[in-house]
Amino acid sequence: MPVPSRQQSGVVNWPGLLSSRGWWGVNSGDYYETLNYGYDAARNLVQIGYPSSINLTYTRNSAAQVTGVRLAIGNKTATLASNISYLPFGPVNSLTWGNGILLSRTYDQDYQLTQQQVGNWQTTYRYDADSNISETATSLWGAVQYEYDALGRLTQEQTNSVKKAYSFDATGNRTQRTTTSLTTSDATDTQSLNYASDSNRLTSINGSTLPMDAAGNHTQINGRRFTYDSQGRLSEVYQANIYKIADYKYNALGQRIIKRAYVMGSQALAGTTTYLYDPSGKLIGQTFYDGNGQKTSGQYWFWLDNMPLAQLTANFSTLGEVSSSKLIYLHVDHLNTPRLATDSTQALLWRWNSDAYGVGAPEEDVDGDGKAATIALRFPGQIYDAQTQLSYNYYRDYNPDTGRYVQSDPIGLGGGLNTFGYVLGNPLKYTDPKGLNPLALCFVPGIGWAACTATAEAAASACAAIGTAVTGALLGGFFAEELPNSGDKDASTPTGQRGSPIDVESGTNEPTEIDGREYSGHALDRMQGRGVPPSAVEDAIQNGKSSSGNTPGTTVHVGSNGVTVVTNSGGRVITVIPK
Repeated sequence: MPVPSRQQSGVVNWPGLLSSRGWWGVNSGDYYETLNYGYDAARNLVQIGYPSSINLTYTRNSAAQVTGVRLAIGNKTATLASNISYLPFGPVNSLTWGNGILLSRTYDQDYQLTQQQVGNWQTTYRYDADSNISETATSLWGAVQYEYDALGRLTQEQTNSVKKAYSFDATGNRTQRTTTSLTTSDATDTQSLNYASDSNRLTSINGSTLPMDAAGNHTQINGRRFTYDSQGRLSEVYQANIYKIADYKYNALGQRIIKRAYVMGSQALAGTTTYLYDPSGKLIGQTFYDGNGQKTSGQYWFWLDNMPLAQLTANFSTLGEVSSSKLIYLHVDHLNTPRLATDSTQALLWRWNSDAYGVGAPEEDVDGDGKAATIALRFPGQIYDAQTQLSYNYYRDYNPDTGRYVQSDPIGLGGGLNTFGYVLGNPLKYTDPKGLNPLALCFVPGIGWAACTATAEAAASACAAIGTAVTGALLGGFFAEELPNSGDKDASTPTGQRGSPIDVESGTNEPTEIDGREYSGHALDRMQGRGVPPSAVEDAIQNGKSSSGNTPGTTVHVGSNGVTVVTNSGGRVITVIPK
C-alpha cells in the first residue's frame, strides 16, 4: 500500500532489544532495506547486519568495551580495528587499524587529549586555563594558534600565513570575520553580518539581504532557493530560482531518510539517495539509486562508539549484491571529525584541513592517481549535501561559512538564547551531533554518544531535584528535549530516573571508596562516561561553591572547573554532573 513518503518498522525481541529495523518508501520507486542487530548475553551490541550481506562484528572484553571490529562482505572478511585499549575512565588510548596503521593517544590529568599519533602523522594539543584549545600542531599542516573571549567564544585562529578574527554581539551572533594575509598584512576578506533588532535572525551578509520565511528559516543562500515543510524541515532546493534540483523526506524521528535529485533543465529524476541510521541515531550509510530505481552504489560507515573507523564504497549488481567495493580507513581529530583517510597499503587518499568552523573543501585525490576519494562526513553528526552545499546536521542544516544554522532551534530556547548558534561559538571544544545544541556534551574521544546522553539525562534529573540555582547557572535549559529514552542507549548503559537524582540505578560500577571518600556506583558511571577524575570531584567539594539541595540532606558543590557534585549528609558522592 502506498505511503506518503518513507517510513520504518522495527522488530523488538525479549527483553526489549531491537533486533531488526526495516526502511521503505514509495514516490518514484519502492525502496526497502533492513538492518539487523545481534547482542551478547549481557545485552551489549555485538553485530550489525547492513543491507546486501554486509556485516559488522564487535569483540568486547569483560568490561563490555570493544576491543576489535571486523567487517564481512559475503564470505570475505576484513579487520577494521584491533588491539583497542582504554584508559581507566574510558577514552581510547590506542588501536590498530586494519591496514596496520597505529593510533596512540596521550591525555593529561584532566583527560584532555594532548598528543595523537596516527602512523607517521602527529598532532599535539595545548590548552589554556579554561580548557580551550590554544594551539594545535600537526606534522602535515603546521601549527594553528587560537584565542577566545571571556565567554569562551573563538575570536581568532592563526596559521603561519593567515589570521582569521571573529567578532560577536552580546547574544553570540558572529558580526564579523576578517581574514588577513600575514605575508602582506592586508585584509584579504571581510564578512560582515547583520541581524534583526528583535531577534537573532541573520538579515544580511556584506549588505546583501538574506530572505527568510516567517519562522526565520533562510530561503536563499548562494544562489540556491530553499523551501520548508510544515515541521520547518528543509524540503526542496532550487537552482537559478526555478529549477528544482533536490527534495527531501524525513521520518517521525526527525531523520532525513530520502533525497531525490533532479536534472536541472529537464527536471527528470536523476537519482535517489536513502539513508540508514543505527539505534542511537548515528548515520551509518547512504544508498544510491538511478533514475529508474535501480540500486547502483552506496557508502557505509563503521563506528567505534562515536569514532568513525572506516568507510566502504560499494557497487551493486542488478540483483542488489555487492559486485565491487573499496574500503578506506578514517582517522579523526579530538572531536572525532575525519581529517585523514588511508587505503589498505597505508597510502594517504583524502584529507580535510578546514578552519575551526569547517570552511574549506577536502582534498580528495591526495595521492594524485586521478581517482577521487569522496567522504561526506564532516563535524560529528554532519554529512555534506552537494545540492544544498550545506552540512546536514540531523534536525537542522549547518552553514560553515557563517558558523551557524540556517534554521532556528526546533526546541526553542531550550537550546539557549541564540536559537541559530552553533556550539556556543567554540567549535574546537564542543560538538552538536543532533543539531539541538544540548551543551555539546559528547566530545571526549572514545566515549559513545549514548553514554554522553545518559550523563545528560542524569544531569537533568539531578537539576530537577536540587533546585533552579544549578539549572539556571549551569545548564540554562540546554538539555531540554534532547534527552532520549532508554531505547536509544546501549543496552549496558544505566538510565537515570527523571526527577529523582538520588533514586537512580546503581550502574555498572560498584560503590567504591577513593582517597577516603565514598562514591556511589552511579557517580562512578558518570565520571567514567565523561572522563572526570576523582581529583576534579574532590576539588569541587573542597573549593567550589556549596549550597543545600532541595532534597533534604544533600549538598550541591559547583566547582571552578565546571564540575557539579551532589553529596549526601555523610559526604558520600551521589552523582556527578560534568561541565
